[in-house]
Amino acid sequence: MPTTPVPRALLAAFAQGPLVARQALAPFTTFGIGGPADWFLCDPHRIIVTGPTRLRGRTLDGRDLRSGMALIAAALAAEGESAVRPLETVERGYARVVEKLESLGARIARVA
Repeated sequence: MPTTPVPRALLAAFAQGPLVARQALAPFTTFGIGGPADWFLCDPHRIIVTGPTRLRGRTLDGRDLRSGMALIAAALAAEGESAVRPLETVERGYARVVEKLESLGARIARVA
């Protein structure tokens, strides 16, 4: 499966001007995106993101490994509270990710 363009697209939310991420998208890789950034899903192969934008906390979908980690990074940079669910895929792919982020100062709470 190709690497998802979501991490690059999220980075573009902090940049000046548009970015086109081109790659085949698995249907589940775009579940967590949207919201305050200027996102345009052109087709199953392209996302255009125009930045910069302020990110605001929201519930995000963490089912994809790389997208999930990028969404966690975006949630940490966002204003307000965010929830990334489920975390199982990200935790399997990145050893002790919650512990490591907390050691850097992230405030993370596990909610049932």
